[in-house]
Amino acid sequence: MSRLCAHLHKGSNRKIWQIRYRLPGEANYRSESLGVRDKQVAQRKLSEWVEQKERELSGIAPPKRKTEARHSQISALLEDFLDELVSQGVGEKYVKNMRGFVTGVCTEAGWATLADVSKSGFNKWRRENITRKQPRSPRTLNHYLSSFATFANWLVEEDYLDSNPLASVKKVKCTEQKRERRALTASEVAELLRVATPDRRLVYLVALHTGLRRAELEGLCWGDLTLDEDPPHLVARASTTKNDEEAHLFLHDEVVAELKRHQPDSVRPNTPVLKVPHRLRQFRRDLDAAGIEFVDDFGKRADFHALRKTFNTRMAGAKIPTRIAMQAMRHSEERLTTKVYTDQKVLPVAQFLRDLPPLLPAERSHIRSHGEGTECHDPTQPEGGSGLADGEDPDESSRSCPVVSPSGTPGQAGEVVRDVGFEPTTPCV
Repeated sequence: MSRLCAHLHKGSNRKIWQIRYRLPGEANYRSESLGVRDKQVAQRKLSEWVEQKERELSGIAPPKRKTEARHSQISALLEDFLDELVSQGVGEKYVKNMRGFVTGVCTEAGWATLADVSKSGFNKWRRENITRKQPRSPRTLNHYLSSFATFANWLVEEDYLDSNPLASVKKVKCTEQKRERRALTASEVAELLRVATPDRRLVYLVALHTGLRRAELEGLCWGDLTLDEDPPHLVARASTTKNDEEAHLFLHDEVVAELKRHQPDSVRPNTPVLKVPHRLRQFRRDLDAAGIEFVDDFGKRADFHALRKTFNTRMAGAKIPTRIAMQAMRHSEERLTTKVYTDQKVLPVAQFLRDLPPLLPAERSHIRSHGEGTECHDPTQPEGGSGLADGEDPDESSRSCPVVSPSGTPGQAGEVVRDVGFEPTTPCV
């Protein structure tokens, strides 16, 4: 078993000649069809096959499969790769994105076969994308690179390529600032819902009450809604969600009422519920009609995804527990809920600070300041009165301002001390 063994073979019920062979170090024979019926032709093909195989085994020539694969159509190999991903349980969205990125590079770079793929060709295509009138962002270009590199690694594993031609291509540095979004205020939300058409008003209302993303809203069908159970809810199918996982979201009574009002009498379960604006242009028209700035003075955007940030910020303002908000937003990290998707400028900070209990004793609130003087007001005296006892010298009264005793009890609300106690004598505040 230390050498290559090969001979012609044709079964009793077969008319096509085959090669039965055993590679060095292997115990079992393999079969490969020659595709011919004539025995002399089969013998010549056998001799050529043995010569080629011995050259491959000795390292003089690359495997015949790799040589032939160089002229294979990338589109056919890509379909085999995607089928392999599906068989491994990879999500539909990932497969769709992989197809788009790989196909996009091949189409724009002019790659039809594996022989066309090269590092220099990819770099040229990427430079053209950076310098064109509407350039792709560095992050997007890196997605193209990583997707095609994953495909090329699979080709290496399947012996279509000796190595990944893009293995040494470096990613583009992402120097651009990430777009910052803001949450809409309560008044802005009310105005947006007022100016929008009934169809778009329903879209905005569902987004503001559920935090669903645009693609998830587009994929929402009437069969995903359960409006008559307690509690009413919807199911975001795994094929539509960002993390490829099914999600159950509870619905606000306001949303349930609007959905029932828009629900047709007879509708198929796979009928889309919402008519989501496909482009940002329509959403910006509604923002303009509502008097809402698309980009504020701080450079933060109010795009469609800002509705998701508004939903999370509203939950924070309503003091909903963080763990509940994380579940509603379908976040895996608390940081996303408390920082990234919470707009601090919209939170009712001042309102909550006013609810803090006072630090000074309640009696201090009866002491009032009158400019730079030292006159003190006695709450036991009527308004306009001097607050002096009969025969008391006004000058003597003004020499030391009474302060409320810190040790006073509720039953001693009017008790005051002069020149003694925990605080030195100070002018009235």
